[in-house]
Amino acid sequence: VTPQDKCLCDGVYYFPAFAPSDHTLGDVKCYGWAMANTKIYSARMRAGIMFLLDTPEATTAASGVFGTILSIANGLYSHMQLEGQIQVMNTIMEKPFSDPTSWIHALRTLQHDKWGLMVDAFATCEAAGIVKINWEVHDTPYFGAYILSHMMPEFHGLSENIGRSSSDFFKTVVGYDHFNYNWGWRGEEPSEYGVGPNITKLDFHRTHLFRAVDVYAEEARRMKLVCSDRDARVT
Repeated sequence: VTPQDKCLCDGVYYFPAFAPSDHTLGDVKCYGWAMANTKIYSARMRAGIMFLLDTPEATTAASGVFGTILSIANGLYSHMQLEGQIQVMNTIMEKPFSDPTSWIHALRTLQHDKWGLMVDAFATCEAAGIVKINWEVHDTPYFGAYILSHMMPEFHGLSENIGRSSSDFFKTVVGYDHFNYNWGWRGEEPSEYGVGPNITKLDFHRTHLFRAVDVYAEEARRMKLVCSDRDARVT
């Protein structure tokens, strides 16, 4: 277990809205929590805050991070942007999560709706032997802001590098642009992951769940269409 004084935690995804309804997030001991506030509802812009323990060690460690982030080279944060972020924070914290009308509780409801649509679509594709959720590591539905998936054995090694870290299957066949996870392996060999000897890093995908529910309803429809009939075209 990492000592608390050396543990800076990412609070972006360790968040009530990204947890199953029957799951209680553990009390992880960190010297600070860094959160990109806007990431909890948008993947387009990130700006956030860091909560720190009131100790010299925590302040020194955090300064090494913020000293780079707040440099002119990275673009200083404007006063109006800062005030806007404070408004977002106030709205998020206005009501407790236990209140069904709170911002965070409403977000979790939406996240669960998106998960439900995609789990159903992936089940159709898995039954067809095409693509499946990466249950080897992602064994809890509704947990997290991403769905990790990979191609199934018949298609291992067939994914091409189409650029921009885009998934060949999702962009070419489904018509949605999701990441392949080629950059996530960091030198590890996917063939040794336990899925199959012929799988490559281009056969893995990461689907984020930050868009509107209707976006995933349409994607789920397309996935069911192309997985139910290999001759089908997305319409």
